[in-house]
Amino acid sequence: SQFGVFMNDVEMFDPEVFGLLRSEAVGMDPQQRLLLGQALSGLSTAGGIGLVFGRQAGVFVGIAATDYESLSHRNGMPINAFSFTSASPSVASGRLAYVFAAKGPAVSVDTACSASLVATNMACSAFKESGMQSAIVSGVLLCLVPESTLMLTRAQMISPEGRSKTLDASADGYARGEAARTLILCTDAGLNDMTVAIASILGSAVNTNGRASSLTAPNGPAQQQLLREAWYSGSIRPEDVSGLQLHSNGTSLGDPIEIGAIAA
Repeated sequence: SQFGVFMNDVEMFDPEVFGLLRSEAVGMDPQQRLLLGQALSGLSTAGGIGLVFGRQAGVFVGIAATDYESLSHRNGMPINAFSFTSASPSVASGRLAYVFAAKGPAVSVDTACSASLVATNMACSAFKESGMQSAIVSGVLLCLVPESTLMLTRAQMISPEGRSKTLDASADGYARGEAARTLILCTDAGLNDMTVAIASILGSAVNTNGRASSLTAPNGPAQQQLLREAWYSGSIRPEDVSGLQLHSNGTSLGDPIEIGAIAA
């Protein structure tokens, strides 16, 4: 695999901003560092850390890669008192809750490429089921060792041309990339005077393919059911929808199935 989309300066981090010791930060998975920076930036834009600090606020993180742990072992990084918390995906959400004093649920989610969306759905459900008024929802991926990309290449999921040609007849996979993003979700009661909402989530739904043609293949009837559930949960009619964002994996198998489900 010759292509990828990579973030610059992921090794740069200022631990004092988050009250962390440098001895702990030096071995911390940079995905956790990125999540901290993104959360701080998102809260600053949304109205300040008071939206979550000391409140029944949730933290939901989509995180699937454990490349940094492999990289650490390969380079002989000694195991110390911080090794577990530095590498464990479960700590990624817990660290955000700790640093920003959020007292609601803290959950790390790994459902591969859907992890961030599933984390968002879990946050929406938590608003309904608890007294939570705000939440940090994040997703992060860094590709730090070649083996994780090689596995996807051998599975013929990566485009040899380095392009995700979604809905094109020549679609042959996707280009793997790095990213870190955060949403700050609030109920109306959780907003403050400095907050300007940029969007509303009316409804959401999650399901799985069940039995399909293969373990990684999509399933048309399951996708149809998912769309119906999402629209129903938000009291939306299909004719009210003016745009759809697709999975963008760009495969000759998945794209027609997804379009067929949408058309149905």
